[in-house]
Amino acid sequence: MLKLPFRYVLSAGYAKMVIENIVLAAEALTTAGFYNLLVLLDPAMRQHYHWHDLSSGKANPEQVAMFVHKEVFPDEDTARIVKEVCIDFKLGEIKVTMWNKMNAGYVFRRIYLPMEWKDLFSEAELKAIIGHELGHLKLGSDAMVPMRLVNRVGDELLFSMMPVHTTGYFMILMSVVSGNLSYLNAICLTFLYRLMQLFIENHFSRKDEYLADQYGAKASGAKAMREALMKIDHKARTELWDGLLLLTPVKQAYYRWLLKKEEGMFREALLDHPFLPKRLQALT
Repeated sequence: MLKLPFRYVLSAGYAKMVIENIVLAAEALTTAGFYNLLVLLDPAMRQHYHWHDLSSGKANPEQVAMFVHKEVFPDEDTARIVKEVCIDFKLGEIKVTMWNKMNAGYVFRRIYLPMEWKDLFSEAELKAIIGHELGHLKLGSDAMVPMRLVNRVGDELLFSMMPVHTTGYFMILMSVVSGNLSYLNAICLTFLYRLMQLFIENHFSRKDEYLADQYGAKASGAKAMREALMKIDHKARTELWDGLLLLTPVKQAYYRWLLKKEEGMFREALLDHPFLPKRLQALT
């Protein structure tokens, strides 16, 4: 079994490759002369399409507001339920934040819960969700946060330099025109490396989710955990479909393929959570 340090080594290797890509891209830009202005086409076109979507009603203010990050303190009922589960798990004080998303999360001894949970979950189901998130605490997920943050930043930088934006096309053009294909080689190797690393990291992440589900079942019973998982999955899919128009066309196509069905080894390898049927079966 892979040890924690090795997973950090993989993440550090990815960060190193992304930085090297940025250096190569910067060298290409410094030799491009006035063609550097072409790079500005990417953010300009993004802003243009964003304004167009807003004015045409494709992304109305209600849709945009739904995805605005909003956090509030927990109400008395939520605080009481969290405290009960913490006592059962023999844990100290856990901070709670309510947000306008119908799912939950955990990071650094803080639980994120949906502020409108009473519209969807029973108290037993909320206990199961809290137990699941506290399960991540017991599994030591906090130690993985820095690694995942590095990967996330690297993904955004890599994505911006790939041939799905004007910047990426421009870099490829300059590599071909100058006869220096080092940038093309580097970007391809970085992408393949990230894909391999993603498969490894997601494999362990899915195992952690199964274990965290068992903690949720311990907190409120397997039935409550299954019901909570089904409701969260349905709501999360609905919110994602409603928000597709706010994403780039490439990301829209990716998520449509990813959510098309819940089967397939390659599709599952790209997910950090197991398919819902498998999670439900593991709780029986």
